[in-house]
Amino acid sequence: MWDQTGLSAELTEYVAQVRALNPSGELRYYPGSPRIARDLLRPADRLILIERHPADHALLKTEFTGDRQVAVHHQDGYTALKAFLPPPERRGLVFIDPSFELKDEFDRLTEAVKRIHRRWAGGIIAIWYPILDRAPSLHWQQNLRKLGIPMLCAELGLYPYDAPFGLHGNGMIIINPPWQLDATLGRLLPELLENLRVGNDGQFRLE
Repeated sequence: MWDQTGLSAELTEYVAQVRALNPSGELRYYPGSPRIARDLLRPADRLILIERHPADHALLKTEFTGDRQVAVHHQDGYTALKAFLPPPERRGLVFIDPSFELKDEFDRLTEAVKRIHRRWAGGIIAIWYPILDRAPSLHWQQNLRKLGIPMLCAELGLYPYDAPFGLHGNGMIIINPPWQLDATLGRLLPELLENLRVGNDGQFRLE
């Protein structure tokens, strides 16, 4: 989308955030989700980052050294939920971006959702997940539905889900989604699919 024109306001803002880190006009640096979240903070907001891997933690620590609105902790994210929830704020977001290095990651995510909701029922939870083999993510979503918590599923697939093993797409589960987020994603997912399309088999899902 670097050189695209006519993008929606949301995607235009997103590309502008990336451009701000590349003043030469050439795409060299890409901000990860912690950097993007930091740039969206209001003066009274705060950001807590949890990273287990030592090398990535060191990079995060360096990136936000001296930033009073950002705290970086070297911990397992699932363990940290108990320490940091509930926060003093009534409104907020828990963003979970798992590594999916363990076979039981989806089970751990379900338990994390239960724990977060018990301790902070009004908090928004956003969980990223890859679509590699279709069955595990669908089974996980069925388990989440049994919790009876309002949630939104948004997926973007650039390759057929029955293609040979690989990353076919990715999705987000948003629990306690903000008002009208479904309508916003209903506009953005088709636009993203059109701009990122790599063939004729792309698809998106929103429910």
